[in-house]
Amino acid sequence: MTKHTFQLDITSKELGFESKIILAKLDEISKRLDLLTSNPIPIPEIFDFDEFVKDESGIVFLPSWMDNKEIVIKSKGWLKTKVTALIGNNTKLTFQNWGSTPEQMFDVSDSEEMGIRGICFVCPPNRPILTAFPSKSVFGWERDSVQKGKFAYIDVPKVEDVDRVTFGLCRFGYSSKSENERIYLIAENFNHNGFNFTQTKNPYKGNLWTILKNVSIYNPIIEFPQSHYYTPTNFKVRISVKNGIVKIISDNTFSQILTWAGYNNGNQRSILHFGRYVFDISDDKLIDDKTLQIDWLKDNIGNSELQPLDAVWGYGTVVRKQIDETRKSNWDYTFEGTKDVITDINIPEGEFDAFIIYKGNGLFQNGNVTLDSKFGDGDITISQGYGWSWYSDLSGYIENFQGTGYYRSSEGSGIGQGLTIRNSTFEMNAPKATENIDMPKEAKDFINKLRKL
Repeated sequence: MTKHTFQLDITSKELGFESKIILAKLDEISKRLDLLTSNPIPIPEIFDFDEFVKDESGIVFLPSWMDNKEIVIKSKGWLKTKVTALIGNNTKLTFQNWGSTPEQMFDVSDSEEMGIRGICFVCPPNRPILTAFPSKSVFGWERDSVQKGKFAYIDVPKVEDVDRVTFGLCRFGYSSKSENERIYLIAENFNHNGFNFTQTKNPYKGNLWTILKNVSIYNPIIEFPQSHYYTPTNFKVRISVKNGIVKIISDNTFSQILTWAGYNNGNQRSILHFGRYVFDISDDKLIDDKTLQIDWLKDNIGNSELQPLDAVWGYGTVVRKQIDETRKSNWDYTFEGTKDVITDINIPEGEFDAFIIYKGNGLFQNGNVTLDSKFGDGDITISQGYGWSWYSDLSGYIENFQGTGYYRSSEGSGIGQGLTIRNSTFEMNAPKATENIDMPKEAKDFINKLRKL
């Protein structure tokens, strides 16, 4: 990308010359301004961010025409770059749609320094997946690829619309084997809308230090224990049932609980619940976004839509129905009684209140659905959810942090180098301070360095 610059060099000696020299320089400036006005630099509708940083290194400034604006960019993400500082002026960078929004902007593997100031990476509005959509992050690196380093995201323009999800600080970041060096992951003056602010792990000696100052996370819990604002886990709907077909007749759709992995894939499960009954929601049973087939499928007993009190020849009578924890089939049934009895599998018909539920990797909390289960029982509608505010092992320094949501400890060695927390609040499962020290000088100096650029 061509960058246009010019400057006026008037030294103290020149000021002593005759005024015609100064006037000549002013005339030159006037001509250049006329040239720029008559031939302005074209501003693209969609800015190619990858092309912009491709051949850059060191300190890079966004073009001045981006100042105080929201700009639509295109990027494949996961950028490996020699840029060490990217500076904007109250600039928000977004994407054309959710399908073109990368999960991570920068891969800083094998890097030691990168700072971003005055820029906010933000998702476009109207996200198509409400529950369990992929989180978005600015930084991330592969395990053992960073031995020491400083990565900072500071003075981030605030996105007032909380339904606009902002990119979090870090996707996956790991400590290193180096016992004498630290990795600093820094955020200051940042209001994050969304979940998964960080996913950091300290598998070694805890030398990954998270530094947060004047940071907030908007990700409130809307239903205990872990149903969050950005990833609701169930919706109450109205349905009609006839001839084994369920149709949603309220202003809802099954896609409200669609996840990034689908409806029924791996540990992602989706459930329909009405009366005392539960049924699987999966792509092969969906007729359209408001219509589901719930007929008894006889391919194997684990995928059959039996309910408590149903009797099956050779098995007995169903007394318990549970999600199959192994995920080899949809359901795990407990049978009792004589095995030589069979009943017709009768599905009730009519209009019902119902729940469509994203179960994630959760089971029915109390272990079963039985003949005594009632509509809306908490052990049926509960979900472990997806969307913790962070998933991290922490060493570091936190000051003036205000966060909603659930704060999850990640799997790692559990070894830390100390955590200071000052004047901060957390909604649920708050991390615990282990010491009280000031922000490390290396982190403070890096922040000040970025602000001087």
